[in-house]
Amino acid sequence: MLSFNATPLPDLIAGLEAAGICASLRRQDPTEGGAEYICRRGRVSFALNAFPESVAGNVLVTITADLSQLRWWNFPVLWMASYPHTSKEVRLQRDAFAVLRSLGARQV
Repeated sequence: MLSFNATPLPDLIAGLEAAGICASLRRQDPTEGGAEYICRRGRVSFALNAFPESVAGNVLVTITADLSQLRWWNFPVLWMASYPHTSKEVRLQRDAFAVLRSLGARQV
């Protein structure tokens, strides 16, 4: 989990897009202010979840696997088909971490 001090979420998304990582909003929680973005480059993607920390006013960010296209019936096929792209996915996540750290992220 990463934490940002006084960095608005649109600036984080703009930083990712400036690095060539396309980010599209998947869902937003209006009650708590959280949002989930699907970040992709080519065929590989990951999910970026951002939500405000209520006490300190920081933005907390987690990076997880993109499970938006998986269903119970297509999981084995998609999982096996994604195996050749594992190195691209690791590179994408590593680039995203580098961008987020350059924007002032600290590990929590």
